[in-house]
Amino acid sequence: MTQGNSRRYSDPTAYLLTPEQWSLQRAQFCQLVGKRADPAPALAVAQDELADALGELEQVLASGKPDREHVLRNVCERIPG
Repeated sequence: MTQGNSRRYSDPTAYLLTPEQWSLQRAQFCQLVGKRADPAPALAVAQDELADALGELEQVLASGKPDREHVLRNVCERIPG
């Protein structure tokens, strides 16, 4: 069995942009997808959301009677998408 020019068995990094190519296309891509080029603000929001979720989880677990459905529902509500 030969794989020939199959993408399935090729090196996946061969399909990535080089750092130079990315630097030229980054601003256009970010504008296209509606995201900022600087990830710091989005990461700060995600860290705050994670801290809040973990705080709630700690409270539920500390109560001694964790309600699994409640915990899972709250976690799932925080997952984007």
